Amino acid sequence: MLTKSGAANIWARVDDPLEHLTGGLASDQYAEAVYFHPFVQRLLYAKPETGVAAPTRLFRRTKDHSIDRVEAIFRDSRPDGIDGFAITFSVDRLNLYLIDPGIVVLVVEIACVGASAVRDWNVSGVFSSPRDMTVRDAQVVLDQFRRSYAPYWNNGAPAALPHEVTWLGPADIAARFTAPTWTGKELRTIPLGRQPTVAGHWEHLLSPLNFDGKGARCVHIIDDRIPTMLFLTVPDVTAIERGDWMRLCFCETPGTGLPWAPDFLASFEERHCYDRFWAPDISDQRNRYLLSGYNFGIVGEAGPAMPSYVETIFRRHYFQMGLITHYQHAALLRLYNRLTPPMDQYGLESDDFRAAIHSAQEDWLRFTHHGWFPTISNQVQGQELFAIWRRHLGLPDLYAQVTTLARDVTGVLDASEDSAIADAAMRLNVIATLGLVLTLFTGALGMNLFIQDWGDFAVPRKIATGFGALASCFGLGGIGLLALHAAKLRRRRLRFRPLALSFLVLTAVFLALALWFGMGDGSSKDNPAPPTPATEALPPSKS
Repeated sequence: MLTKSGAANIWARVDDPLEHLTGGLASDQYAEAVYFHPFVQRLLYAKPETGVAAPTRLFRRTKDHSIDRVEAIFRDSRPDGIDGFAITFSVDRLNLYLIDPGIVVLVVEIACVGASAVRDWNVSGVFSSPRDMTVRDAQVVLDQFRRSYAPYWNNGAPAALPHEVTWLGPADIAARFTAPTWTGKELRTIPLGRQPTVAGHWEHLLSPLNFDGKGARCVHIIDDRIPTMLFLTVPDVTAIERGDWMRLCFCETPGTGLPWAPDFLASFEERHCYDRFWAPDISDQRNRYLLSGYNFGIVGEAGPAMPSYVETIFRRHYFQMGLITHYQHAALLRLYNRLTPPMDQYGLESDDFRAAIHSAQEDWLRFTHHGWFPTISNQVQGQELFAIWRRHLGLPDLYAQVTTLARDVTGVLDASEDSAIADAAMRLNVIATLGLVLTLFTGALGMNLFIQDWGDFAVPRKIATGFGALASCFGLGGIGLLALHAAKLRRRRLRFRPLALSFLVLTAVFLALALWFGMGDGSSKDNPAPPTPATEALPPSKS
């Protein structure tokens, strides 16, 4: 679907996943690759020519469909009559990852570099003169641009979505999307649930993948908050208030004071801040790392305190770390959903249910084999950040739950298969018993014990005796078979009486045929016995 020929060829596969950044230096690629363990490299950088199917496949938009800028208008009402602001970002990365088993990750990297990039806006369509971007603006962008769909609706308008998004490509070819209005059809019915309508500007980027069940269908696993990564530099990092640090970490809307209760946020610095490089009062260490699971950010002070290599590490090493954590999160949620198909739809002994479970178990084994690892690097800093990130996403607990579920389902299927084998053995015993009865009756028919001198009635009476034997077999064998299977019939909710009645009807039919063929007493007047031939008396012999 992604690489089909023709005008609709939007995506092209990148042969080497290490080239996920265009125009990157070979030395940067080298530093990124050696940062990770070999088993992590197999997940991230395996190439098709190695002879092993690569678990990760990287795609990039073709030249004719490339996007290099995005213009967005964000809502941010302020008392001075401003309803929001417009800003133009450069699109520095637009990739699509397909990771086994069945996970799709769209990666969009936008950047706002330089001054005078923001213009205030009101609903009448008036824009102000350009100005510099502020921390408040960054908070609004983090809150709204990452939304894959509206979390709720307010008076017919979608909440927390940008007012307008325009993707710009070669020759300023635009794909413009405005915030929709409520129509009552925002929930799509999908198998086993409901799927919210994805925002148009995100659905456009994912084409030809879609969410409406046509062609290559996707199912959104995470909620409306797309996982984000933030790299922000400010003139004076000490001017950021504690509440703003929390909003940057949790991608919350702008405000004053703390976003939540003080007691709830008492351990914020301990749980969500990685302050290895944060000591602004006594040194030039002015870079703070923020982690909340769905967001990872580096906020620092522009200038000598923020070396250029920090941004390179952020775009390479930390990006791959985020790709791994969110891939694991999505894969575990998908596997949990696949290991719990609805019992009322399939039934425990249904072949479709067994096939669905076995397929999910195969994906589970593949994920455990190449996609799950508790650590990614020998570097202490990488180990610490990865552990914090995984803890906030709850990956260890989620992995334990899915593992337990997979084992429980396997145990249930094994028990069901053992029960099926036992039932098959019981049926074989019943068939053997019926065969023995038939053998006895047919053996008796071949012994002429019941036929002495019936003349023309010999054949009909043999047939009558045969049907009588079959009637006895169906009567006795059917009652025995139903008795042996009574418990199983109750478990399958089958009625006992209709089956018993069926055996009785068959028994009556064969008895009727036996009586019909066996009418007559063997000495009818219309058929006298043939005369005995006369014999001649012979004279006695002489001794």
